[in-house]
Amino acid sequence: MKNFNWLENPSLQTLVIEELKGLKTYETLEDKKNIKTLILKDRLDKNKIASLGKLSHIDSIQVYKWYLDNETEAFALLPNAEKIRENDIQYLR
Repeated sequence: MKNFNWLENPSLQTLVIEELKGLKTYETLEDKKNIKTLILKDRLDKNKIASLGKLSHIDSIQVYKWYLDNETEAFALLPNAEKIRENDIQYLR
């Protein structure tokens, strides 16, 4: 999957993305104003991190702690950096 143009559910408020092959950025989520929480269980590179800065309508963007610790500078440059935090999804054991 290369983009989210197909995503048209107006009641969707939380989106979990996990290892989508072919997806280079999250920019196509910019038009999905109904999404308020984005949970990324995805591998992030500089392009994907930079594209998160265009998602100002999203209240909470959650990523793995490893990226927050190791890509600190890239996240700090984003205009919505205060909305990005550690992924807090807990799995049942």
